Amino acid sequence: MLKKINSQIWFLVIILGCGVVVRGVFLAKYARLPSDQKFVADPYAYLMMANRAYHGHLFVSFRGFRTSYLSVGYPATIALAQRITCGLMSTWRTALMLNVLSYILTSIGIIRVVRIFAQRTSASARTVSVAGLVATAVLAIYPDFVFATGLVMTELVAVALFVWGIAFFVVLIDDRYSHKYAIAAGLCFGLTVFIRPSILLIVLLAPFLLLLRRQWKSATVLFTVAILPIVPLWINNSRVGTGPGITSATWMNVCDGLKKSDGTFQWRPECRRLLEDGKEPSPLTESINTSHAKKLALSEISTHPWAWISRMPLRMYHSLWSGGWATQVSVKWGQNYQWTERMDLFLLVSRRYFEIIAIIASIQIVRMTRRGLTTWWPMALVFIGTFAGIPISFGQARFGWPCAVIVLVPLASLGLIDLYHRQRYGSYVFIGK
Repeated sequence: MLKKINSQIWFLVIILGCGVVVRGVFLAKYARLPSDQKFVADPYAYLMMANRAYHGHLFVSFRGFRTSYLSVGYPATIALAQRITCGLMSTWRTALMLNVLSYILTSIGIIRVVRIFAQRTSASARTVSVAGLVATAVLAIYPDFVFATGLVMTELVAVALFVWGIAFFVVLIDDRYSHKYAIAAGLCFGLTVFIRPSILLIVLLAPFLLLLRRQWKSATVLFTVAILPIVPLWINNSRVGTGPGITSATWMNVCDGLKKSDGTFQWRPECRRLLEDGKEPSPLTESINTSHAKKLALSEISTHPWAWISRMPLRMYHSLWSGGWATQVSVKWGQNYQWTERMDLFLLVSRRYFEIIAIIASIQIVRMTRRGLTTWWPMALVFIGTFAGIPISFGQARFGWPCAVIVLVPLASLGLIDLYHRQRYGSYVFIGK
C-alpha cells in the first residue's frame, strides 16, 4: 500500500514538474513586461498598484490618489509575495512566480475535488487517485492557463483560492461541524473575493447552504472569517464613493456591457471617455465618472430591462463555454508576446482543447446524474458564485474560469477514465455502490 502511495506521489510530482517546465519555457520565450499606453491596460495598472502597495500605499492608484477603480487584493498579494522574498525579484517577476505557484496549488486542490465528485460511486481508491492524476495532467497543458501564466491578472490566484475553498467546504458539509474546515473555507472564500470581487456571491451562498443543513455554528464561523478580508475593501470603496463591494470599473463595465448583444467587447464613446478620464490624477474625477456610469447603467437597465436580460444567455455562453481568451488578450493588452503571426493557430488549439474537455465533462454529468451519482454542492457553489461576474463582463471566458477548473476538468477526468474502462473492459467504472 505504501509503495502505491509513493508511486502516486511520484507521478504527481512528475506531472507538476512538466507543467512548471511548460510554463517556464513559455515565460522565457514569450513573456514581456506590459507596456504603458494611453489607454492603460489592467496588467500595467496592477503592476503599478502593486509597486505602491509594496511601499505601504495599499489603496493608492498608480496615479497616486486613493482609488477603487480596480480591486487592491491582487496588487496587495503581489506586494506581500515580494516582501516575503525580501524584494529579490521585481514586481513583474513576482507576479509571474505567483501565477506558477497558483498553478501548483490549483493542481493539488483539483485532486481533492475529483474525490468529491467520485465519492458516491463504487470506484476504488486507486481508480479515483488515477482520475486525480489525469485531472492534473489535463490542467498541466491546458492552453488558456498556460497562456495566462504570463498575464498580470487576478484570475489564476483567485481560481487557486476558490478551488481550495470548495474542497474545504465540501468536507465541512460531509463531516458536520469542524472549526478548522470552517475557518479554512471562510479564509479561502474571503481572500478570493478580496482578489476578485465579482465572486462576491460565494460569501453569502456558502453560509446559506450550511444553514439549510442546520449547521448554524459552521455557517457563523465561515461567514465571519470570510468577511474579514473584505471589510477593508468595502470601507475604501465606500470612502471613494463606489459603494461597498463594488469597484469603479464595475459600473463602467455594466454601462459598456449594455451596448453589444453578442457578448463581445466594444467600448461605447461615453464609456471610453469615462474610463480614460477616470485614470487622470484626480480622486474627484473618479468619483464623478463612477457616479455618471452608475446612473447611466441603472437608467438603461430600468428603461429596457428585457433587452438587458435577453443578452444574458449569450453572455453566459461566451463566459462559460468558450476558450482562447488568454491568447487574444496577450496582444491586445500590451503584453507584447512575439507570436502575433501564430495567434490564429494558438487560438484554434485553445478553443478546441476547451471544447473537448467541456463535451466529455457534460456527457459525464448527464451519465452520473441519471444514476444519482452527481455531487451537486460544488457545482452549485461554483456556478452561482461565479454568476455575479457574468452580467458585468464583456462575455470573456475568464469570468467562467472557476467553472472550467473546478467542474469541467475534474468531471472530464472521470469521463476519460470511464471511456478507457469501457473500451477495455466493456463497462463503466464510476457506477453506483
